[in-house]
Formats: sequence, C-alpha cells, structure tokens
Amino acid sequence: MGSPAMSSHELIYLSAVDARDLLGRRELSAREYVSALLAAIDESNRFLRAFIDVYANEALAEAAQFDGAPDQPQRDRPLAGIPFAVKDLIDVRGKLTTSQSHTSDRTQAFKDAGVVRQLRGAGAILVGKLNLEECGIGSPLDETPWPPARNPWDHTRTTGGSSSGCGAALAAGLVPIAIGTDTGGSIRHPAASCGVVGLKPTYDRVRREGIRPLAPTLDHVGPMTRTVADCELVLDVLAPARSTARTLSTPQADRPLLGWRIGKLEQLYRGDNPADDVVCRAVDAACLRLEDLGAVVVDTFSPAFDSIQQCASTIHNFEAFRSHRAQLELSPHAFGERCRRALERGATLQQTEYDHAILARTGFVAAVDELLTSFDLLVTAVTVAPACRIDDESELERVSRSGLRLPFNLTGHPALSICAGFSTAGLPLAVQMIGARACDETVLVAARAYQNATSWHTQHPVRREQHDHMTKLRSDR
Repeated sequence: MGSPAMSSHELIYLSAVDARDLLGRRELSAREYVSALLAAIDESNRFLRAFIDVYANEALAEAAQFDGAPDQPQRDRPLAGIPFAVKDLIDVRGKLTTSQSHTSDRTQAFKDAGVVRQLRGAGAILVGKLNLEECGIGSPLDETPWPPARNPWDHTRTTGGSSSGCGAALAAGLVPIAIGTDTGGSIRHPAASCGVVGLKPTYDRVRREGIRPLAPTLDHVGPMTRTVADCELVLDVLAPARSTARTLSTPQADRPLLGWRIGKLEQLYRGDNPADDVVCRAVDAACLRLEDLGAVVVDTFSPAFDSIQQCASTIHNFEAFRSHRAQLELSPHAFGERCRRALERGATLQQTEYDHAILARTGFVAAVDELLTSFDLLVTAVTVAPACRIDDESELERVSRSGLRLPFNLTGHPALSICAGFSTAGLPLAVQMIGARACDETVLVAARAYQNATSWHTQHPVRREQHDHMTKLRSDR
C-alpha cells in the first residue's frame, strides 16, 4: 500500500473521485492521505486562516480504522477514506459551533447535523471546521474570534463570503470536499473568488437540520469541490433521489451539448448589476465554449428580474433579523459592527411587507420556471468583480452585493459557480449556471462538459512557502 511516486503537491490536489479509486485499490492509504492534508493545513492555516478548528487526532484514528478494515463495496460507502470539512454554522457532535461570532453560546453540539451524519455514513473523514463571515452575513473587517480567511491566489484579497474558509481550503489543497451554506450566494461567491466549484442545490433538496439558520426560506446547504465530478459524488450522498436530468449527447464526442438550448442572462451582469469588463468577457467566452460544445446560446431575460431583487431583500432582511433578534436585544455589541448593521436592516420591516414579498415571490418563481421551459440552462455572472483587497471596504461592499445570486435563493432553483478563467492579475473568474428546480443533475452535466473542455480547474495557486522560497532565491542572485 502507498503511493511513493506521488508528490505531496499531487497528493493534496487529488480529486475525491481519484482518491476514491486509489483508496479502493489500496494504492493509497487513508492515513497517508489524511496526514498529507493535515501537514498542508499546518503549513498554510497560520496565514490562510481557512480552518477554525482541526480534528487531527480524530481524523487520523478514523483513517487508521479504514486502512485496517476489510474491503467493502464502494456502493455501500462511496466516500470511504475521503476527508471533508464543514463551515462552522454546521453542528458536529461534541464540538463548538461558533458561527465565527462572539455571540456564540460556547456549548458543544449534542449531535451531528444531518449532512455530517450522511457524509460520515458514506465513510468520509471529518478533518475540521471552516472559517466564515460572522453568522453568515458579516464582514472580514469586523472584529471576530478568529482572523478572516485569505484568498490562496493572493493573500491580500478576500475569499468572498460567507463560506470563506470553504473556498480557501479547497483552492489551497487543504481538503477535497467542503460543505457550505448559501442564503444570498454564500457558496457561489467564494467558489467564484477562489476558482472552485460551488453548488447551491434546489431548495430543501439537502437537509438543513443541525445548521444555524440565517433566513430559513432562503437558506440552502451544498457541496463545494474542485471538480464537478466530485460535486456530483457528494450530492449523490446528500440527496440521492434523482430527477430526470438532461443527458449528454453521444453522436459527437467533441460536441456533447448538441441539442441543448442555453439562455444567457446578459442583462443581469451588464445592466442591472454592472460587472467589470473582465467578468463580462469571461462569461461571454464561457458561452462561446458552450456553443463549441454544441449548445445554442440565446440572449434572454424576464421582466420578473426587474423587481425580484427588492422582494428577495425584504424576505432576506426580515428573516435574518428575526433569526438573531433575541441575541441582538440581549447583547447587540457582541456582534461585529458590520454584521450587526446587516442584521438590523430587517428591524423596521413590517409583517405586512414580508407577507407581500412572500406573495410576490410566487409570481417570480413562476416567471423563472416559465423561462426555463424554453431552455435547458441559464447562464450569467456570479459576481461583479474578481476578489478585491480584503481591506478595501467600498470594494468589499460592491462585490458582496448579491443581485446576481440572491434571485435564485428566492426562487429555489439550483445554481452553480464554476471557474471560467483568470484575470491579468491571476485572480479567478467564474460563470454561473442555473437549472430548473429539482434538475440539479442537469446543471452538473453541463458544468462537467464545460470543465472537461477547459483546463482552469487544473491550475493551482502558488503556496506561500513556495512563493517565499522563490522570492528569496531571486533576492540572493
């Protein structure tokens, strides 16, 4: 057993699918794999701050148990020996759920959240809790119990929020699978900023039990990975009930999306939420690649998007305030200043305004459903700009605006972020793919075809210790 020819870099950037195959053939030991990731975490976390807590001893013990157990069919434990980590809004039995907030009650969780039980039941090994923006709505500029996560592509940049540690850990090769939450884009934004894959599944497809709520009718839970195939593998464990998914065409291997119709929501990122030129060009280029793969891409729009943002914001702010109302009244100054202000946006909203927004929501959902009867998929941008400096408050506010993402929390449609290139500064760019409700697999099929036709996901950031070494070599010359 073992993989002597595999470098530490190759080992930490293994996809879950490839690691699964190596573990299944006993060409890689779980202890070797987990140890490599723990070493990478130990080296990188002091400046990336992706992890809030690391369960090294427990993870190594589980890995040893896997290595010493007789072989089992992979269909029974499809993630056996594969490490994962979860955003620290998600309960783990016997561990704190801190929400990255001084308001945390500091009590240990009584039991695992549903998603943690499912992944452990599939044989996955939990290695720790991941950083986030406070309560899923805060800012990296607030004073919180732990420093904010940093972007592995440029440590002066934000990772996007609020599943910030998830994006950083994946991009840096610290873990192959992370579980995030998404209320207004909190899976898709860090996925876009860090160049990984993030899926917000259809609303309620993945269970939310044991996860701290923000806005319950908008809250989603989903997988973040480096490859679409890994995302598919995880979703199959968390939500195995399959929908009728659009499948790839087979007659022409180089045109697997032949016969697909894709709607391009250009108005969203060029008009309503003006994105930087570099973002617009990346989305346009992704659409051209989808056409190369056989799809017909048509510019489209629905008048519903003109007012959907206000409806979504009303519901988001009303529910977020009420989720944290008791703590806000008890100890408002325990929250970070920006987190508190964000939560208090809902304080003046009346029940009648919320009820009106809920009623209007039905019409918006129907409008997007109707749009998707003409298309297999919709595409648009994820964010208006690449990752900005983590200390630039005005830019942080601009990139965190959720007009490109929140509409699909409101409607509950599955939406995925996937890397679509890099800026001249070497920062990831992304495209968002949206599918019909309960057709998450259709989105994944298209995303996999796109990823297979590109090489963005094979690029990895230079690790800081490598960067420092190269800088020293240059200075010594």
